[in-house]
Amino acid sequence: MESLDDDAERAITIAAFRWLLCAVRPLSVTSFCAAVASTIYGDVSTTSRETEVSYVDNKRSEELLSVEHILHNTFNLVVQDTETHMFRFAHLSVREHLETLADYSDDTENHAVAALVCVNKLHGLAYAARHSSREHSDTWTADQWKTYSISLWADCRDTFLGYAITQWALHCQACPSQRQHQGRPLARAFRALFGLDGLNTDPPGTQ
Repeated sequence: MESLDDDAERAITIAAFRWLLCAVRPLSVTSFCAAVASTIYGDVSTTSRETEVSYVDNKRSEELLSVEHILHNTFNLVVQDTETHMFRFAHLSVREHLETLADYSDDTENHAVAALVCVNKLHGLAYAARHSSREHSDTWTADQWKTYSISLWADCRDTFLGYAITQWALHCQACPSQRQHQGRPLARAFRALFGLDGLNTDPPGTQ
């Protein structure tokens, strides 16, 4: 296992607990590692101050963190279930205790973190799809995005990308204030995904 600095280890701890607390459906071990890595690292090379949108290749994000990283930084409070091949809290009391702590007690904030990661994932995917199409367009409508995501579903349903495609809206619904407040990162990422308000919808490094 590659060693990480203290800040990265704390970030893994917080992200792992948040995802276990708010995930809409269980994630496989591989997808969970991808979710935590995407939460921590966002775009591993560049960031965009204008859109606050970041990108991580799905396969690469799964390789950034290992099962050992998750287990080491959750201090036996999270275990890998060998039957379901998923992470879970070691005991119900762990969840109950975390829900009393300031870092995790706000369910809206937990969902906002997950929603931002999912929306960013879709933003990168939509950009790649739009710019690989013969009919290049700077933005897609909700219907265009829905059609494309359905066609992609068979290839990615068991990955974190598949989770993001199907569950992003539920996470957004669980944190309406974060999505509607224009100054929030989630609000900006959400609006950038659909090209609203004239926001630049290209990912960083492509302008």
